[in-house]
Amino acid sequence: MGKKNILIVEDEHIVAQDIKTALEHIGYGVPAIVTTGEEALRIAANIQPALVLIDIHLAGSMDGVDAVKKIISEFDIPVIYLTAYADNETLQRAKYTSPYGYILKPFDENNLRLTVEIAIHKHMTEKIRQQGEEKFRRLIEHSSDGVMLTDEEGFIIEWNDAQARISGISQDDAIGKPLAYILQQIAMPGSSTKEYLTNFNKAKNLLLRDDKGEWIGHQSDVKFHRAPNDIRQGQVFTFPIPTQKGVQISAFTRDVTEQARAEEALRLSEEKLRALIAHASDGISLTDTNGKIETWNKQMAGVTGISQENAFNQPLWEIQAQLADPESYDQTELKSRLRLFYKNIFRKESVSQRILEENTIVRPDGNKRTIQISLTPIQTSKGIILSSIARDITQRKLAEEVAEQHKAELRVLMEVSHRVAETSRLDETLEKILENSVKHLNASAGSIVITSPIMSNSVLNQGLSEKTIPELQNHCPLNNRTKWHQC
Repeated sequence: MGKKNILIVEDEHIVAQDIKTALEHIGYGVPAIVTTGEEALRIAANIQPALVLIDIHLAGSMDGVDAVKKIISEFDIPVIYLTAYADNETLQRAKYTSPYGYILKPFDENNLRLTVEIAIHKHMTEKIRQQGEEKFRRLIEHSSDGVMLTDEEGFIIEWNDAQARISGISQDDAIGKPLAYILQQIAMPGSSTKEYLTNFNKAKNLLLRDDKGEWIGHQSDVKFHRAPNDIRQGQVFTFPIPTQKGVQISAFTRDVTEQARAEEALRLSEEKLRALIAHASDGISLTDTNGKIETWNKQMAGVTGISQENAFNQPLWEIQAQLADPESYDQTELKSRLRLFYKNIFRKESVSQRILEENTIVRPDGNKRTIQISLTPIQTSKGIILSSIARDITQRKLAEEVAEQHKAELRVLMEVSHRVAETSRLDETLEKILENSVKHLNASAGSIVITSPIMSNSVLNQGLSEKTIPELQNHCPLNNRTKWHQC
């Protein structure tokens, strides 16, 4: 870093040269010496020195005090007055220009060095502070969170645009007012805020001191009125700023009304979903994004015989392997195949592709059941989860088997009935033929006998006793095709 330059404004040539020599001796540069206020302004604008040493009394229309006012306001350069004497009025004028020091003539080199170093350091420190304050000011102005600051007495000195928007109270209405008064305007009826805000110091000690009396920050969720029918919810972080005069209060406020409403809607939705799952007639399970079971309702426990406690946090393929018939599958191989199967399901291209299948399971108690299961991958903000809906269809399958058996029996009965009907029609036809034949041939009733089990009262048997007919049926051979006894 190069030498810091100091501008000397002194109309006494010898004094000016002595000061220049002393400054250069202690390590400063002196690029110019001027004798008037007008020249001081012109040179200061050109060289932008680190410090200006200026005599209070200068020749010309602009004395040292007037020149200093312009140097500070236009160039923000620290100033030290040089003076051998000054009347009270001039000193009062000089005081209001906020100089960084005074050097009496004749000067002492050590005093000169000390005064110059303090002035330059103080100005640099103030500049850094001002820059920090400016950055802080821009940060407050552009913050999306509300920012509030009080003085040590609890009066509001900072209330940014976001705080005005969140609270519904403008900066003009808030700044300069007691914080307690402003908060009472927006506090909910019956709120504890109303009770302790009447005593600001009590509130500070209550909220911002720990058990040891140390100052601490405080975070809280609050509800407040922004308008008569507009209730808002906010998160407020309040913290103390100890100063030499006392304690200031600063607070950051975030409006979380919409977030709270969304969370409440989500909570109600989750409650409805949990109630739906809990009271569903089917077994329902849900996994996390790693395929581990997070939800396993009582109906699923009833279908599978695996309790909620034993299913929770288990990989779905492990549960499915447990339910497989041990006589039909090797457990190690089955788990490997199932893990690969579910790995393919947990892919984006599988989302919403529903898989429906029927499986026979063996429950832990050894009972075999037939279940229908529906698997659906679901995309969530955290990844893909898997929904499973299972229904015990064992009784339905048994009923279907019985129905099929009844259908087969019915088909057999219908076939037999059809054949019986055909046989009955043949018997009737033959009876008529034989009856006509007997009449035409004038044969006796006993000369031609063709009998069947349904012809015991037929006209063909006229002239034969009831005892004779069974005897003829016993002695005459039976035609297996027609079922007639032929003699």
